[in-house]
Amino acid sequence: MGGRSKRPSGGRMLRIIAAVLVLCLWAFKFPILFDESIDRAKDSPATHSSSGNNWDFLTLPQTPLAANQNLIQIEFDWINARLLGPDSYGGTDKCSLCGCPGVPTPRDCPQWYTVEDIQDSVHFMDDHSDVLIPHSRALLNKRRLEAEGDCQVKEVTQARGGWCLTPNPKGEKMTTANGSFLVPFHHVPPAKRLVDEIDKLIRDEDVRSIVDFGAGVGQYKLALTERHPDLQYYAYDGAGNAVNYTNDYLEYFDLTIPLGLPKADWVLSLEVGEHVPSKYEGMVLRNLHRHNCKGIILSWGVLGQGGYGHVNNHSNDYIIKVIEQLGYVLDQKLTARFQQAKDNYWWFKKSTMAFRRTTEVC
Repeated sequence: MGGRSKRPSGGRMLRIIAAVLVLCLWAFKFPILFDESIDRAKDSPATHSSSGNNWDFLTLPQTPLAANQNLIQIEFDWINARLLGPDSYGGTDKCSLCGCPGVPTPRDCPQWYTVEDIQDSVHFMDDHSDVLIPHSRALLNKRRLEAEGDCQVKEVTQARGGWCLTPNPKGEKMTTANGSFLVPFHHVPPAKRLVDEIDKLIRDEDVRSIVDFGAGVGQYKLALTERHPDLQYYAYDGAGNAVNYTNDYLEYFDLTIPLGLPKADWVLSLEVGEHVPSKYEGMVLRNLHRHNCKGIILSWGVLGQGGYGHVNNHSNDYIIKVIEQLGYVLDQKLTARFQQAKDNYWWFKKSTMAFRRTTEVC
């Protein structure tokens, strides 16, 4: 007896169509890499909100392994696109829009993102860490190679806020387990006030680990690990030649992409955020938020504060408001200790703050 061939059911047909579409997107080089897709962010802050934006329609089907990984990466890129501001706020070559030294009436740059956007990015990465952390590492490696190439050509200020380190003949000599080098131009030795207060925090609260985002050449890593040899200290900097300059004493990073680095009890970030263009501010805060379990020690250049490569200064009130909305509280006592005048730099007296999570994680 002859028989009719079976046709796929409606549900199965939809899954087949979804898989074919994914393969087509991949074949035509759909921009799943973060830097190829999120730079299409719209020029209006409203389009970056977690509700009412142009990307809320994206609901991904559950598909077999390889295709599903591609879809996860695509959705992650779209989530992170909401953290970006317009391209007109994305440069470091000139700064006349807001938050900059030299502007007649410095003001805070607009907030292009919401705290919900930051939370979405963090939670999505943690939920799909097996796919997205390798994805993030691949992108970070790509950025590292680009930054290293920039610094081999000439001294430059890089497009997203980093620059190339140049030895300062008058700089203090640092001697680490990886060798000796001079503190370069535009960097200074660690402030004794901050070292002493972080030292006290480590001892009083049994702090086991610190992530240093924007570590320079590892000044605070050296000072703190000399006092606490067992402290897990992860030091990262965005200078394209930082790894070579310090003989691998620290690692390269880029705060303008969604990082998936090891988490620590506290994140330390001193005078870093103001160097990153306003377009990427949401991603900077996303990375500070994702990588700490207990809190953030932060110094962000205040409005009108001069300095090399300052393009996105902020008032303390602005920073406090955003970070507290993420689930932190300003530690008034610790902040006051960090801002004491003795053995301190003048800029730290104005802006160094300590934020504790209302609920510890990790």
